Formats: sequence, structure tokens, C-alpha cells
Amino acid sequence: MTTLLPIQTVLPFDSTYDSRVNQQMSRITDTATHLIGRGQDMTYTTHRVFEDREEWDLAIWDGHSIDGTGRNPVTGKYEKYNITLSVLQELISNGQMDEILQKDIYGEEDPALTIQHLLADRCVTYDCENKSGATMSLVQIRHNFTDRTITVHVLAVGDSPITIYCNDDNVFETTPHDSNNAEEIDRLCKMHRNVQLINSSSFEILDVERGLICSSPAKYIAINGKELAMTQALGHIDYRNTYTAFRREVGNRDGTYGIAPEKRTFIFYDTDEINIKTYSDGVGDVLNEDIDTNIKKTENATQTANIALGRWQQKWNVVDKLDYLMALETGDLCAVENISTNPFYFGKGVDDICCVSWIQTRKI
Repeated sequence: MTTLLPIQTVLPFDSTYDSRVNQQMSRITDTATHLIGRGQDMTYTTHRVFEDREEWDLAIWDGHSIDGTGRNPVTGKYEKYNITLSVLQELISNGQMDEILQKDIYGEEDPALTIQHLLADRCVTYDCENKSGATMSLVQIRHNFTDRTITVHVLAVGDSPITIYCNDDNVFETTPHDSNNAEEIDRLCKMHRNVQLINSSSFEILDVERGLICSSPAKYIAINGKELAMTQALGHIDYRNTYTAFRREVGNRDGTYGIAPEKRTFIFYDTDEINIKTYSDGVGDVLNEDIDTNIKKTENATQTANIALGRWQQKWNVVDKLDYLMALETGDLCAVENISTNPFYFGKGVDDICCVSWIQTRKI
């Protein structure tokens, strides 16, 4: 087992490593996107090969909200627009994103903060407020040919998970930046005096085989009139145009909710079996922590996204969670089958899906 440290996981002594060094390994990046909701999920990957190493950067963004309908100041098109996503697309198109995603995640201005400050600059450039936002999850993978190690840096802003499995062990999963994250609520309270938690509702997948689902409590985090299901995200930058002083100003370049990414580093052998995934909540919301471990452990992005797509589109039956758990405790299958249910389809409530995976495995 690998021992987790606050910042870095150090390779444990492995007596079998010497016998594995000549094994042939495959390293495959896969991406998948299904824009079945508002069309606001994005993925981006890069792969660079050098004489002594190779590098991969995997990123996803899950957008939310719109800034307006009409002429998009970033693209010039007439459309519903999310300025955060438009700027992200611009950074990809002009090549800046490649440089940003390579930046040191522990540097003074990490990749997420760099993008956030560019978004703030665009408020001045386009003379507009940025009301929209997007989560960001980044995985930097570095394969060193000399010492035959795989170093993985992860950075997450928001509630789009990153999961890492190594040799069938669950090594890491990000902690969502949401109302259940006590450290995040404390961070926001120190930033603001008027943080409010507003009751909302969500759902939970209980039993995929039987198609059972239940309602689940949730909360929005409200600050200065803004409400988010997460405690931080790119975007949400206050901007004011002070015509009387001929000044255009950004209130806070870090945004209303601030940017405080979760960051970790792990080091593995280049002969380990590794499955790394990052995905939007369009995937995470329809997975069950207890019964879907194998999806996180073994599936690639395409397989994972297709499973999520099927779950958004299928018929479900809503049950009371307590009734379901009590029926399970009896061990009587008939009791489970006879629980009172109401049919349910997500319909227009479906969410966009995106997923990126990087899998290192032995060649057969």
C-alpha cells in the first residue's frame, strides 16, 4: 500500500520491482463528452515526448450559468454565452492553454489562478462583468525515463472529481468543494461576513439493477446575492465601470468565492497498473460510491461516460431511502421488490457529461 502524505506520496520499497522492469506497458489517454444538457462541459489533453521523459496534461471544465444572450463579447457571435467558457476556448485556440496547464501547481500563480486572473483581465478588455463560472480539474502526469517513475500532480477547483487507482488500490479521490466541506465553509466565512447556506435538493442512485433512486438534501452557498452549489469555481468576478472617474475596475481578481485549489502529488513506478480519471458531476452524480467502484478502478473515459449517459436516459423509480434500507436489512428480496415507487425520468433535467482517463497497464 502507498502511504499518503499531505503533499507527496513517496514510492514504498517494492521487492518485486526489479523483476518487472522489462515489462512492456501501454499508456493511453481517452476522452469522452456528451453534451446532453446545456452544452457547457469541456475537456483538453496534451502529450509531449522528450529525450528523457514524456508528459501528459489532462483537464476538464464544467461550466454553469450564462452571462447574457446577444453578442458574445469574446467571440463576436450572437448567442447565449458563458464568458468563462468562451475565454477558455480562446486560450485553447491561441495556444496559451498549453503553457498554462504546464505551470507548477505549487507555484505562486498556479494554473487555476492564472486562468482566473486572465478572466479578470478580460472583464476590463470587454467592459463586462463575469457572472458565469466553471469548475476545473487538472492532472499533470510526468514519466521519467531515467528513474522509471510516474509523477502525478493533481489540482481541483470545484466539485469535478479526480480519482486515482494503483494496482487495484484506491489511492486518492478529491474532496468536493461544496457545502459538506467544512474547511471550505470556514475559508469562505473568513473571507466574508454574509455566507449563507440555502436548502436545496438533489438525488442519489441507490440500486442500478432495480433502477431505484431517492431524493437527497443539498445546499447552495450564497454570497453577496450569488448562489453556487460549490464553494469555489473559476469566474464569478465582480466588475464595475466607474464612468465618472473614467475607470474600469475588477473588484477582486480571485473572484467572489476565491480560488483555493486542492493539490496533491503522487509518485508511482512505471510498471504499476494505474487508472487516473477526472470527470464532471454529470458523471459523478449518477455513480454510487458503494456499487460503482469497479467503474472508477478499471473503465476508461469512453466506457465511464457511456455508463453515465445510459443512467441519465433510463427510467428510474423513486423510493424512500429509509424504506429501501430497511427492506435490505431483512434480507428478503420480495421486501425490496415491494417497496412503494414512483416512476421518474430526468428528461430536461439531464446534465452534460465529460470524462478524461489516463491508464497505464501491462501489454498482453
